[in-house]
Amino acid sequence: MWLAITLAVTSPASSRAEIEGIRVTQGGYKGRLLFALERDGRSHIFSADLEGKRITEIVKESSSYPAPSSDGEWLAFVSDRDGNEEIYISSWDGTEPRRLTHTPAPDLHPAWGNNVIFYTSSPGKGDNSAQNIFSVPSIGGTPTQLTSFEGRNYSPSLSSKGDTLAFATDRFWPGSDVCLLDLKTKKENCILAGSRPFLRPRVSPSGEKLSYTFGEKTNYDVGYVSIKTRKQETVAAQGAKEYDTAWSPDEKHLAFISEEGGDFNVKILSLDNEDEETVVESVYPLKHLAWSGRSQQELETKRLNEQDPLLRVVPMVPPTNYTPPYLAN
Repeated sequence: MWLAITLAVTSPASSRAEIEGIRVTQGGYKGRLLFALERDGRSHIFSADLEGKRITEIVKESSSYPAPSSDGEWLAFVSDRDGNEEIYISSWDGTEPRRLTHTPAPDLHPAWGNNVIFYTSSPGKGDNSAQNIFSVPSIGGTPTQLTSFEGRNYSPSLSSKGDTLAFATDRFWPGSDVCLLDLKTKKENCILAGSRPFLRPRVSPSGEKLSYTFGEKTNYDVGYVSIKTRKQETVAAQGAKEYDTAWSPDEKHLAFISEEGGDFNVKILSLDNEDEETVVESVYPLKHLAWSGRSQQELETKRLNEQDPLLRVVPMVPPTNYTPPYLAN
């Protein structure tokens, strides 16, 4: 006879209390959203599980710029807990943090590559007057400077193949452009340039599209562009500020932060039919949005199974080839 056993899965993330003033309003999407939330004068990293509809604080220390790994099991982020903004890496729930960078300048905008973290820093300086793109192994080690441009070159995002790096730059004019850098040939292609400021690029999972924020600080909007054809699509322009995009794992949806109505909400837009809905409502400022394809329950279950292989969480449905005894011949 086939039996199902229900186990209560707990972890440091699930045991942390939720806070008033922010909630998940809509489920039905895969994975979880991560973002920095500002309250009491400090920024902290939270997750919004879209399957379990849970809000969880995962990095209590001052932190920002959450960047989940492609498998969802690791988290890179920025923290000034040691007195300067540096790059850290932790488990998906913020536990066991390790510092990766040690520089006098702020290290910002982490993005995952193949076992490396790309980030922005100012070589030899303690300010943001000149920034370039660096990488550091995710297990720790010596950073490598990848660009040596003038001006601010920041907010890297890597293609799925790992050969092209998107980033914002202000070295051509007072505004900012978005450029693509071939990491093998070192050739640069500025795909969004000149007409208005473009910033915060995010390469889609397939590597075929790139989302971005554009406009001035008083009226940001978001859009995306085909990397091959350069056709641009504005996906939010409703009079309120919209910024910080994040792609769904299947690339069918685009999430972004909206200040419509005076609050700070996360909205998800379907690229198939242009339907839009609010999935997170917050009275606190939100920023640095990211989307991980794995839910909190999935990650908690995996951890439990790894800790005790004899005590496994099994699905609450019988196997497809199972025949109840009373139906057996």
